[in-house]
Amino acid sequence: MVRWATARSSLAESDKYHGNMKTIIVKREKEVELLFPMTNFMIVISVHPAFPLDKIPQLESLLNKLHVGGDEWREVWKNK
Repeated sequence: MVRWATARSSLAESDKYHGNMKTIIVKREKEVELLFPMTNFMIVISVHPAFPLDKIPQLESLLNKLHVGGDEWREVWKNK
């Protein structure tokens, strides 16, 4: 988690040029980790390596509908 937080904070400066980071994808041999950075926390979801990455927007939408992360989640994604 420290590595992910460090990576996120080091990339934060580029947000003003490239927009806010929505998802961090870590592809490993036996799993894929999807990280959804929030202001005060990060949602981490592990999926099978064969998970189609083009389904990530649908996963984001599902998490939004389930209100994962409370009000902060909805505010972050509403503004993207």
